[in-house]
Amino acid sequence: AVAGGADPDTKHSGGRVALHWAAGFGDEEAGRTLLDANADPGIQNDAGETPLDVAIRCGKSQHGPFLQLLTLRPGHCFFLRVSRQ
Repeated sequence: AVAGGADPDTKHSGGRVALHWAAGFGDEEAGRTLLDANADPGIQNDAGETPLDVAIRCGKSQHGPFLQLLTLRPGHCFFLRVSRQ
């Protein structure tokens, strides 16, 4: 759909966008496709989470290349929130 010009930042249930889903599954190929289509890596869902937050919460922090996609995009600056429980 993105290849056909669909907005990659269209919000769905819970304010999630496709990049939140890709991050939660650690899907590097989908993440790259969405980011190349100008998806906003800093967009927040209804819980205030960015795709990076979702990736870490879902245990995808071991997927270094995917996390780099979310953090090393030109023109974007991220602050990582650390939750203490």
